[in-house]
Formats: sequence, C-alpha cells, structure tokens
Amino acid sequence: MWYRSQSALPRARGCDAARLRVASRVPATGRSVLAAALAYGLVAQPVAGQASSPAGKASAVLRGVAVDSAGAPLAYATVRVEALGRDALTDARGHFVFGGVPVGRHAVMVRQVGFSPARRVLEAAAGESAAVRDTVRLVRLVVRLAEVEVRPDKPCHAGGIVATDSATAGPLFTQLRLNAERLRLVAAGGPEVRRYARVRVYVGADGAVVASRADMLLVRPAALQPYAPGRAAYRVGRREWNLAMPTPDIVADAAFERSHCLRYAGPDTVGGRDAHRIEFAAVEGVGGPDVAGALWLDAATLELRRASFRLVNAPAAELPDTEMDTRYGTASDGRPAYIATELRYRQPKSARVDGRAYVRIVEQTHIIP
Repeated sequence: MWYRSQSALPRARGCDAARLRVASRVPATGRSVLAAALAYGLVAQPVAGQASSPAGKASAVLRGVAVDSAGAPLAYATVRVEALGRDALTDARGHFVFGGVPVGRHAVMVRQVGFSPARRVLEAAAGESAAVRDTVRLVRLVVRLAEVEVRPDKPCHAGGIVATDSATAGPLFTQLRLNAERLRLVAAGGPEVRRYARVRVYVGADGAVVASRADMLLVRPAALQPYAPGRAAYRVGRREWNLAMPTPDIVADAAFERSHCLRYAGPDTVGGRDAHRIEFAAVEGVGGPDVAGALWLDAATLELRRASFRLVNAPAAELPDTEMDTRYGTASDGRPAYIATELRYRQPKSARVDGRAYVRIVEQTHIIP
C-alpha cells in the first residue's frame, strides 16, 4: 500500500542532503519515511455492495453473520461469494452484506484467522428483510505441528514453501496467507486517515544520539502498487535511491512467493507471547534490491504479530544496513492494524544535523488511538 503523509517531518537545520531518498515515491507534498516504508501494496478487492447484478436479472441482497462455535460474532472475517468472485469483510458484529446479487442460492465461503473455513449456501431473495441473516458458524482451528527439524539456512534457488515445511507446517502458511488477504481488505475498507506519532533519531558513529525530531503523521491510502521483484529500492540518479520497503500483505501475492523461499523456523516469542516464526529469503538471481526477513504468528490465535524486513541484493556501499520492523495488533476501531514500526538505515557516508555528525537514522512510529 502506498501512503501519503499529511504532515512532514521538518528538515533538520543544517542537515546535509542524504543520498537515500526514502520517500520520493510519495507526492511532493508531505513526504515521509513512513510513506516509503509502506510503499508496496496489493490491489484491493472491490467493495461488495458496489457491484450490480448482470443485466436483465433481478437484484437481491445477500446477508449473513459469522460466529464461532459458542455463538460469539467473528469481526473482520473474510467472506467470498464464490460464483461472483466478490469479497467483503464482516463488521464488528460479524455481519456481512452483498448488494446487487442475483436472486437465488449462492455458495459463500467464510474465513477467519485461527478458524477452519466454513462454506454455506445462502438464499438471496428480492425484497428480503434487513433483519433476516443466515448464520455461518466457524470452529477454532487447532494446529498440531509434527516434529520439525529447524535446519540452517540454505541458498534459495527456487521460490515457494520449502517442501518439508509444506508437509509439516502447512496450516501455518495457510494462516499466513489468510492474514495477508485480510490486511488487503481491511486497508481497502478502513478509515480514510489514521494518526501516528513519529520520532526520528540521528545516531553518531559511537552509537550516541546526536539529535531527534518528533511530529505526528496523518496517513491515508494514496495509490496501489503490486509487488515487483527486485524493486524494494531503485536508483533515481547517479547517487540517489528510492526506498520502498514492503508490508506483510505481499505474502498473498503470487509474485512474492515465486521470488522467495519460505520456511518454518520454529517456535519463538513476541511481546512475551508464544509465536510461530516463518522466515523468507529472496531467490538467488533476483535482479535488484529485494527483501528477506521473518514473520511471526501468535501461537494461540494465529494472527500476525510482527514482521521484519531487511534489504538484500543492494549495493552495500550505497544502501547499507536497511531494516524495518513492524508490530501488529488491533486499532481502536477493532480492525487489525499495524501498531508500531521502526525503520533503520545507515548513511553511506557521514552526514550532519545541527552541526553534528551522524551515520545512522532510526525512525519510529506508533498508532495514536
């Protein structure tokens, strides 16, 4: 997802121009590191209620509610009307609505992170009361992994899930893709603007902080761009690069899977909670800067909790030590969202801010409720 920032961090007085332009893919007004850090996104699915019935067929409304085995609503589950290829999210009460649906019976697939998917055939009738909703019940998924041997990293020659991991940890990769697909739909239907606090810290060669700047960002979707292999950074001049670190929804992009090896790396922890760690590496021979890193799924809920990306296949002398770490959780409106991000990158040569030399920048953002 590309984002435009409504508020730009003031340029540090006396700060030398950096070779790495981390945000120039964003429109000229309101550039930010955050905007560049969230630069790659995926084409959002159409909003279900905006479609219409084929010409000459009666139009109806298809309604339902997704619940768990105890009858509790499942908020922000993904719903697909299979024959129509239309997708939507349930709301905070687990309700979903598809308008402009042909009268008749429709197969609906409901998926939620951490649950087994459920397929139901629902009836859409013209003039149906808004109060009538069919219930789709999902059962909590229990992932029991076979004994997994965590092996040292091997060269990545062909993209996809490592064969042995596909057999032993297949459900985790399925849940990872489901997390990514849900992030797509949430981004497409989320609030126009989210607020983030940002702090940029300038670090000297000795590791000491030499300066810092703080402000607030108003971030909203600005454009959509699919993942492109070897384009996590690209040259815009003889000495300048644009940086476009991706977000975890790229995992749902077939081009990403073809360009990366994914493997289960064993149990881990995130924020004191048990988690499953999945690592990915770029295929050898990808023609340009790309990413490698890891993603963490909560062991109990299988929800995405953390994503870590590092820039690879980039000229070390010009793009050294570039990393991004993102934490995920729930926003104040109940939607899945990224809660905090830290972007770290090193200057290819010493630069100055407020008259003091620095070699590294750490930029931290966190959501404001």
